[in-house]
Amino acid sequence: MVLAGGSRRAGFFQGAHSLGATSSLCSKVRPDDLSSSIQDLLEAVVQKDAPVPSLDRFRTNEASTKITLCAWWHLEPCSPRTGQPYERAQLSELLNGRTTAADAVRYIISRRQVPERYRLWAANRILIPTDDEPVDEVASLLVQPPWS
Repeated sequence: MVLAGGSRRAGFFQGAHSLGATSSLCSKVRPDDLSSSIQDLLEAVVQKDAPVPSLDRFRTNEASTKITLCAWWHLEPCSPRTGQPYERAQLSELLNGRTTAADAVRYIISRRQVPERYRLWAANRILIPTDDEPVDEVASLLVQPPWS
């Protein structure tokens, strides 16, 4: 599966940093009214013709990238070395104490080998939530996995 960047569209996710998105959503929560809080949160994020997060600007400190990473995690990523799905504990251990998920995302092809206009695209990233995978072998493992 290849993920390619698309055009940037205005909307909730465009250029949204986590702090802005978090502040916007937190303002919808009322400690004394759970039902209204949930309704207001849903109204804040459910939009008719809502834009899809842009994949041509992949920065782990931005809301759109965090949504993309959650979608990738939902697909149950597997180790390119063993073919086994990663476990939630591996992701938790790797991200413990970190402010972004940058350490769980690897480049498939070295950034220096990718034309500058494509360097921020999600298409050249893979979710590998462990320190056990050999960073320099990711591309070759994807072409010819040892477990196939």
